[in-house]
Amino acid sequence: LFSIHRVRRGAMFDFDDLEEQLTPRGVLENTGMNDEDFATIGRRLRCAQESHDFEDITMLICQALCEEDLIPKRFPQLASELAGQAQEAAMRSDWKASESLLWMLWMLSLSSSLHEVRTQHPEGKTRPVPCVLIVGFGGSSTDELQSQANWYRSCGFSVISTAPLSWPDTLRERQDHMLAKELRTLFAEGTGRLLVHMCSDGGFGRFLALLAAWTQRLGSFADLPQPEQCISAMVIECAPARPIDPSTGEVFGSLESSSKSDSDRSPAAQGEMAAVLSSETDFFQNVLRGCIASLCLKMRIDQPSMVLESGNVALRGAARFGVVGPPSWAHRGSAAGWDFPDFERWDRNLQNPLPRLFLYSDRDALVEQSKIEAYIRHTERYNPQATVFRAIIPRAVHCRLWGAKSNREKCAAAVKQLLAVTDIIVDGQTETVMGA
Repeated sequence: LFSIHRVRRGAMFDFDDLEEQLTPRGVLENTGMNDEDFATIGRRLRCAQESHDFEDITMLICQALCEEDLIPKRFPQLASELAGQAQEAAMRSDWKASESLLWMLWMLSLSSSLHEVRTQHPEGKTRPVPCVLIVGFGGSSTDELQSQANWYRSCGFSVISTAPLSWPDTLRERQDHMLAKELRTLFAEGTGRLLVHMCSDGGFGRFLALLAAWTQRLGSFADLPQPEQCISAMVIECAPARPIDPSTGEVFGSLESSSKSDSDRSPAAQGEMAAVLSSETDFFQNVLRGCIASLCLKMRIDQPSMVLESGNVALRGAARFGVVGPPSWAHRGSAAGWDFPDFERWDRNLQNPLPRLFLYSDRDALVEQSKIEAYIRHTERYNPQATVFRAIIPRAVHCRLWGAKSNREKCAAAVKQLLAVTDIIVDGQTETVMGA
């Protein structure tokens, strides 16, 4: 689980490369914590959360996880402290502290391999090859993306894979820096063509943040070619979990939901909107519970069972941040800030529309098939020039589409169909990829 930063040639994170881009607080957060100070981490976290100094907790987390070789030992202990103290705060009815600690634990659980970026090459690489960037689902690690990575390597791709870490900023910046560095190297060594493979809402959202930094040429992305010069196509496993208008069954922001008259903004319509927000909070409660439960299982630590009970005030408060955005103290201004309308504007304005494939299950218990297909219709409306493929993988579990051999073959066939309409060439001809 904790082979952190298994990138090409075994390189470790180089702080010197990033230091000049950091704010003074960022530099402080990248200052390591010695073992003597870490031995008191529980007391220090408790002092900060009782005074609602959540920025100080963020700094403590960053400093505790600063040294790569200490992460395997410290991450489980840190997660255990956050889980236990979230329950303690709830027991004294300090809901603000409890929901904040629970949100922090949720954010860390989105990538159980934290900021690891893994790069792998096809066997016997002797020529320039295309690249695929795989961004995992919320709650994943790079190990859990290996089935996809292995298949792409068998087709002659170099593969960059990572899980969707978005907080704390210090670790996200490290992940951004390593991703940009790997892309830069593979573009120089390879064909310069990129396939983007995003998994579920977590992977999609993390890629949006990367794309925002990339298009704005921020930080480590400043000297990369523009994304539209590199990206050839997109694979989307599942779909981003966009809110659905209950009266139309379509994504909010689509033609059907945005063409309502002023009379539709009645108290009844406002009540409908409140019901949608409540439904979205319920959805993120399930996401939060699943991610934290998975992290606790992987780390063999106790789950904060009391605050994960349905309807718990802290759980609902933490999940609400998934709907309305992160807490005001969560970011120090370094995040590039793109939302779906920004992506859609960029996407539909491309001179050469990107073909894309939606891979999804008809039995997804988290993001239902109807919600996925509503987003596909939304995509086809806002970008009618793009070629859109769909492939349903029968009875597959959420974001476990590549597990069983029969399902893996269906996924592979669908991706081959997508590659056939792109400029991605392996072994000199696209047909070679098709038969790999």
